[in-house]
Amino acid sequence: MLLSSFLSIIILLASPFIVLSNLLIISVWLRFKRLRTPSNALIISLAAADVGFGLLIPVAIALDLSLPMDESCNFSLCIGPFAVLLTFCAASLLSMTAIALDRFTSVAQPLRYNHFITMSNVHKFITGCWTYAIVIGISIPLIFIRNVGPEVVIAWLAVFLYGPCLICAVVSYGYIYVVARNHARAIYSVEVSLHNGNTCEITDTATLGHSNRYGLTLAMILGSIIGCWLPIQVCAFVDIFSEKMILMDRQWRLLAATPLVVSSLMNPWLYGYRCSEVSFFINTFQPFAFSVSLSL
Repeated sequence: MLLSSFLSIIILLASPFIVLSNLLIISVWLRFKRLRTPSNALIISLAAADVGFGLLIPVAIALDLSLPMDESCNFSLCIGPFAVLLTFCAASLLSMTAIALDRFTSVAQPLRYNHFITMSNVHKFITGCWTYAIVIGISIPLIFIRNVGPEVVIAWLAVFLYGPCLICAVVSYGYIYVVARNHARAIYSVEVSLHNGNTCEITDTATLGHSNRYGLTLAMILGSIIGCWLPIQVCAFVDIFSEKMILMDRQWRLLAATPLVVSSLMNPWLYGYRCSEVSFFINTFQPFAFSVSLSL
């Protein structure tokens, strides 16, 4: 009970930060037309999904602590809010995958990137992601009608949502890192050749610091997807194959869901504030937002 209360307090305290940090990115995007690019539209889709998640997670926590998840529980109270919350989770994960594919396209097809990634195509892709997320959210109550446990639902999500998204993210960021590393080595080789007058092998890895920092950024993004979404998937499959019923325990359920909250809390910093152009406009927008808050 103490662990459940502690995790609930942590999640409730994180909820306002999730909402405000993502609303700041959306506000800056709406305020400055220069930021309304196809790539940033994907970031806005991610921010919108995280805003919805941040608004609903306190409701889900309150229901999880107060209502029993059994046949005596009212369907609209027990299943409905969690289905809506899952819709925003799915939209967030799909948006992160779309961002990975966008960056993969920019590296794999740099000359045809503007032909593929247009605002019209991005809007269609975002609509498809949210439609699929809504379908997942609607399917959850239909699955629960068959009296299956939450571990079956999460395992079903792992097959149709998390698994494909993880594969796309790993392939995309892995390819980007390999290309960036090869480019860095090629540039350094040319610099050494021009300096010494002949070609030589790269021996000083310290000169590849920029590539290593870029790789660290990719590792942070990919690590957030794996580290924040994998625990609840592992618990679900353990429950199915070993009949441990981990997710039926309220403490373990909160413990497995806490990384999802961390993911929504980290997304603005990984995708929004780390972008130099977005961070510049955020710094420009902060005095305006502060003056508006004082006037209100």
